[in-house]
Amino acid sequence: MNKEYNYIPYNAKLNNEEIKALFSKNSDIKNGYNVININEYNNILKSFDLKNEREQYLVKKAQEREKLRKKGMRLTERIKDKSKGHRSAHQRMKEKEILKEKEKQKIDDEWKKIMDKEKEEEQNKIREKIFNARSDVIKFNKKIQESNMYYERKLQIEFNKKRKELIDKMNKEIEQKQLKKQYNDYLLEKFKQQKRKLEAIETEKQIKEQILKNKERRKQNKKEEDESILNSRGLVFDPERSKEEEKKGLEMLYADINKQIQLKNKLKFKKLEEEKKLEMDIIEYNNNKSIIQEKIDNVKKDEINKRIEGAKLAGRNIKSKREEIINEFFEIRSNKEPLFNDESDIKIKKEYMKHYLDNTKFQLKQIEEAKQLREKEKKEIRKFYYDKGVKAYNELKEEEKKQKEKEKTVNLEQLRINKELVEDKKRRMLERINDPYIKSLEEKKKKEDEEFNNYVLNCIGELKAKGRDTRNMYSSLIGYENKDIKKDINMLPDTFRRLGINGIHNADENLLNHLKNTNG
Repeated sequence: MNKEYNYIPYNAKLNNEEIKALFSKNSDIKNGYNVININEYNNILKSFDLKNEREQYLVKKAQEREKLRKKGMRLTERIKDKSKGHRSAHQRMKEKEILKEKEKQKIDDEWKKIMDKEKEEEQNKIREKIFNARSDVIKFNKKIQESNMYYERKLQIEFNKKRKELIDKMNKEIEQKQLKKQYNDYLLEKFKQQKRKLEAIETEKQIKEQILKNKERRKQNKKEEDESILNSRGLVFDPERSKEEEKKGLEMLYADINKQIQLKNKLKFKKLEEEKKLEMDIIEYNNNKSIIQEKIDNVKKDEINKRIEGAKLAGRNIKSKREEIINEFFEIRSNKEPLFNDESDIKIKKEYMKHYLDNTKFQLKQIEEAKQLREKEKKEIRKFYYDKGVKAYNELKEEEKKQKEKEKTVNLEQLRINKELVEDKKRRMLERINDPYIKSLEEKKKKEDEEFNNYVLNCIGELKAKGRDTRNMYSSLIGYENKDIKKDINMLPDTFRRLGINGIHNADENLLNHLKNTNG
């Protein structure tokens, strides 16, 4: 049977369920792969559309039922509230919710106020940074720094002069005090020398008297020590002691000596016993070495034998099932005598066995060859249909490209005209939008200039209040021009003429050397 097949369009988008339904009927090889009639495809799509319509209809009915149920519940609540003659629980709940919402709004309002304050502070900081980042402000601040630097130099010079005068006064006072101290020390040393001489004469007399006393004391101490040694216990050479006391003293001495000897003997005996134990342990270990090794070897041999037996059992169980079936077929396991006794019967048996095995091998080869042929046929069929589909797909693409090229050639002029129209519209719109924007920028610039001028005037007023020279600072004002001021050297203050801008005048070298030496 030769059927005509139409392919599914490549732009079709299907769900997983639709794809399963499409290819559930194409399990046979004859119908082909990934192919279906257009009529069947349309019928399947219609079935899915009917299902979706049915589901939508059921959902609408369920929604209508829920609306009716809610209306009934509301009516019952109203009837109950009217019958009781007071507010319903539902109304109370609403009032509580309203109060909670009011409290939340209060908290939110307070929180917003706090956040607004923080935002204002942040915005003010940002504005200050932006204002300080302007080039005009930076230049004006540099001028203020330079004037401060020159003013500090002037103050430093005056301070160092006063400091030098004070140091000179202090040095003179210190020199006078040192001279007075030296004179007083000289007088004290003379007085001390005279006093020492008088004291030395008196001390010599006292030393001689004390030496004599010490000699007498030493003699008395020697006599007392000798007497105490002779009168001590345990000695025999005391003439005043009796014989009984002498015997007791000797017994006490001998008893002490015997105790010391016994303790020494006990310690020696313990050391000898410990040495003997160590020697015996060493001998036992050397004698039992061979026995321990024999036990270890026996344990190893037992483990090896167990492993060998386990391997043999595993080898017996690895026989193939096919060989067991063949042996059961050709051998009868019973206590009776076997059926095949003659040599001719045995030969027939062996020949039959060989024939059977050869036949099985031949059948297996045929099965494998058949499988390979089927796989080849499947691959060829797939390639045929795949190539056919690819050709159709490429043809469609080529047609689309040709149509696009035609459209491009036709629409080029229209696009050019449309672009010109769009550009004209954009220009008009930009002119309408930019006019107010430019005005706003000009107003902003005026405000910024006013802020800068106010800042400069405030700084100048503060410096004037401190008694500073601010004639050069008016030039930093925006739109300020003063032609009456003459920029002469004689109009500058004394510090600028003496010090200049980059360094100090050569006349102050002595002062600088003094400051370096004093770390001033």
